[in-house]
Parts: sequence; structure tokens; C-alpha cells
Amino acid sequence: MKITFFLITLLFSAGLYSQDRVLVSSLGINHQVGEYLLTSSVGEPIIGSVAIGAYQLHQGFIPFKVVSTPASLAENALRIELYPNPVSDFLILKGVDMDKKHFISLFDAKGRLVSKNELQTSKIDVSSLSPGSYYLLLTNNNQVVFKNLLIKQ
Repeated sequence: MKITFFLITLLFSAGLYSQDRVLVSSLGINHQVGEYLLTSSVGEPIIGSVAIGAYQLHQGFIPFKVVSTPASLAENALRIELYPNPVSDFLILKGVDMDKKHFISLFDAKGRLVSKNELQTSKIDVSSLSPGSYYLLLTNNNQVVFKNLLIKQ
């Protein structure tokens, strides 16, 4: 009787923990929803695609979309230099036209906004920031530059 009760309890508890699973690894992906199962892995000897209506299935290497940037956007980017980098107290921006209104934003390594100010001078005090990796975003009306910045003690 105890064994029967144990087996019934085990059967019902196993059913309570069943979930929809997605397994992603460096070797591929397995995904099951209801009765449909999709299995794909990298490096398969057969590569192909099947489309039925709006549904597509790709076997082997999954195609990707190429996004290109027009040359006009690259030409419109601000060209500045930051030094010293790594910095401990004052960061100097070279190549910024101070006659124009610029805004500077600093983000930490996790992408959180640390500070955002209007740029008043080409010398920025970073001594109050904790040591680490930061990202500097400098913008004006139609130009943008994004730079990596290391702050040391």
C-alpha cells in the first residue's frame, strides 16, 4: 500500500513540474510548443529551408539579415579624441566645436545613465565617478559620437 501511494504521489508531482522548455546552447537550439518540436544545431552536413505558407523552417546554419549603414551617416559623425584614457580626474575632449551646443551622457558598463549634461568646456571632471568602464555619448543637433572610457583611481 505504501509503495502504491508513493508511486501515485510521484506521478502527480511529476506532472505538476512539467513546463515548456527552451534549451539554447553553443551547439544549437531545441524548442517545443505543444506537439511541435524544432531542433537545430550548428555544423550539420545538410543545410536547407522549407516554407509552408507563413511558416519557415531552416536546417543547419540559420540565415541572418545584413544591415548596412549609409555612408552619409558615417560622414555626419562627430570626430573627437578623448585623453587621457584611462583617466582619473579630468577628461579632455579634442575636436569639439565649442561654438555649437553639445550634450554629453555617461553610461556605466551595464548601460545605466550615470550623468547627462550640456557640455560647457572641453575639460570634464570625472573624479567623482567610481573606477570602471564607461561609455560616453556626445551629441548635438544632428551629430553623434560614442566612445569607450576607462576611469581609474
